[in-house]
Amino acid sequence: MKKLLTIFLVILFIFTTLSACAKPNDPNPPSSSTSTSTADQTTTPPDEPTTGPSEQELKREQAAKKIDEYLSEKDYWGAVLVRQRDQTIFGKAYGMADAAQGIENTLDTPFCVGSVTKQFTGAAILTLEMDGKLDTLEALDKFFPGYDGLENVTVADLLAMKGGFGDYLSELSISIVDLMKKENIASFDDLDEAWLHEKLNTLPMDIGSVEEYILTNWGGQTLERFSYSNSDYFLLGRIIEKVSGMTYEEYLTEKLLRPVGMTNSGFLSSITPAVPDSGGGYVLSNWQNICLEYTDTFFRHNSVDNLYSTGGLYSTANDLNLWLDAYFNGKLFPKSMLEKVAGSYNYGWFREGLFWEHTGYSLGFRTFVYYNQNNGNKIIMLTNREPASYYLFYEWYRKVSYLSGPALQ
Repeated sequence: MKKLLTIFLVILFIFTTLSACAKPNDPNPPSSSTSTSTADQTTTPPDEPTTGPSEQELKREQAAKKIDEYLSEKDYWGAVLVRQRDQTIFGKAYGMADAAQGIENTLDTPFCVGSVTKQFTGAAILTLEMDGKLDTLEALDKFFPGYDGLENVTVADLLAMKGGFGDYLSELSISIVDLMKKENIASFDDLDEAWLHEKLNTLPMDIGSVEEYILTNWGGQTLERFSYSNSDYFLLGRIIEKVSGMTYEEYLTEKLLRPVGMTNSGFLSSITPAVPDSGGGYVLSNWQNICLEYTDTFFRHNSVDNLYSTGGLYSTANDLNLWLDAYFNGKLFPKSMLEKVAGSYNYGWFREGLFWEHTGYSLGFRTFVYYNQNNGNKIIMLTNREPASYYLFYEWYRKVSYLSGPALQ
């Protein structure tokens, strides 16, 4: 009996000792039948997500494709640039700058911008105001003495096109194309130089003569409402010269074009010889191109000097993009000064709330510039193949604006 008890106590002791050596609370004790390596214990990382274009990038690509298809379908000639702040939604040029020489249009091809020049004239006035050199409430008799009634007209009236001075370009111009039609002349090559000069020499050709014509033929009353007037903006150009002591071209170059970096922009009156790779103007007449040269037949005979502060600039799509950035982002004058550009038309802009725009026209050329202050959207359209009507060109702009809409942030 004692032997059995002794054996039992020995077995109990051995069992208790072995239990104490085991790791307590080990949820996964090693298995005698399975060996575990370091490699087996390594967790396989999940697959990294593949990177691709963002939703906004896809929208921009789709918008660009649709715009390109639309303009190609319309056989558009010129340059188109659509940007939102620093993002390009669409930028492309079409057609020929010089069909005879085989030079294609690019985003750096110079085009006549016509009345888009007026916003540069307005900006020049803003800089003179900023420097304390001009008050837009000053009367015109200060700048043009000797003409009755000008004490009742202010610089502000001219800026808002309420001066009542009419439109000297319409009153004095002779349409060479109309003359050609009337005389059954098919090509500019067939024009008789002496005959054409005889027709044109009856017009005031220098700036001083145009100024005298405008002031002498003024009706004597300002307008209560806006009435589009090239004459009002011609007189603004003369005021800029009188106040600054510089020519209009010199002042705009020093105060606007050079600071903005518009190296491919300038004045039509200074083109001697023609701007390299510039966009010659073409008129769409029975779907035939009538080439108009920068020098000789076209601009000389249309007295390019007279376009002056109303439509005398040439520029490019890329330069106009720089211009809009500078104008609206305080690079030329404080942003607060834009509050002066009030009303439906002022300082060379048509404006409706946060939407700013202006068109430009010169024979063979049309331009459209648009800016949205709310989202920084810019649309710049230049063509050197004039469509059958302004409304057709405006339709193209509206379509480009509509197609670019989904890509805006």
